Amino acid sequence: MIGGYTWLNEAVWGKKNAVMRIGPGACDQLKVRFDGEADEDGQQAFRIVFTAGNPPAIDPLIEGQVPVEVAFNTPGARIFFDALPVRRGRGWFRHWATLRWPEKLTVVERRGGAREHIPDDIDIVAVLSLPGGGPTLRARLWDLDLKGMACICSAHPELPSPQVDQAVNILLSHGGQEYRLKGFCRNLQPLSSNSLRVGLQFESEAELDPETLVRFKYLVDELHGLGVRRSFRKELKNTVTYTDG
Repeated sequence: MIGGYTWLNEAVWGKKNAVMRIGPGACDQLKVRFDGEADEDGQQAFRIVFTAGNPPAIDPLIEGQVPVEVAFNTPGARIFFDALPVRRGRGWFRHWATLRWPEKLTVVERRGGAREHIPDDIDIVAVLSLPGGGPTLRARLWDLDLKGMACICSAHPELPSPQVDQAVNILLSHGGQEYRLKGFCRNLQPLSSNSLRVGLQFESEAELDPETLVRFKYLVDELHGLGVRRSFRKELKNTVTYTDG
């Protein structure tokens, strides 16, 4: 966990972008940027500025002393934590807020191997349906291969929560295409008071209808190709070529 706090320090001082979640709904997400350390009544804190969303929405949480979720990316992981918002204000151009330093961090590392990590700018929505009907659970896909996937779900008393070994119906949506799959919940990882990571194993390929299987394999191949192209461009960008002047 020491490494997690090192990343947090780098994010705070490096003024990196992050996401703040204040509830389970799609509108309960605000984009923020770290803006250095702060001091609140002698206690360690940090400051953020809001870059998108509705900053006054955190005022009830400040008044009620309710923590918010903050998440940010590192090169090989995503860091989640709860932080207590203390104050909110407004400068010339941006709303800002101070938050207490977190007591705990959760690090979700990106897998190697065949699993394809889903970049933040690729919008693949997962909707999970549990046995017995009832409300569905909308999730953000984290990684994917032909055998299973992991997704980030909202955690809230009024929302369903999968249980380990429970059957789950899965609907993936991307680029106007839908993929209906079946699987089982294999693991759960609480990330904060607002989110949890759900690991799912698909039923065997033999259980899928041929048309869905062909389209799903194409989606996985497309994500793999995207990852290869982006890795190549990143390496190319980091390569410095020296020539004689």
